[in-house]
Amino acid sequence: MTIEEILKKRILRPDEVARALEWSRATVYFKLKTGEIPCVAGSKPYRIPGVWVRNQLTDEGIRNEA
Repeated sequence: MTIEEILKKRILRPDEVARALEWSRATVYFKLKTGEIPCVAGSKPYRIPGVWVRNQLTDEGIRNEA
């Protein structure tokens, strides 16, 4: 799955977030546990809103939305 396909999803898995943001999976899990990354309430395994990831990429100036 390409980064563009990942970013079109509404809900992402931690490994997809790691790939999109170019972070390690350990970093993503750490940030989930500390509350730095929002997740869908009560979801185990973790699920992250796709809009949050897209906002991170836009805020950091890494990728422009089409």
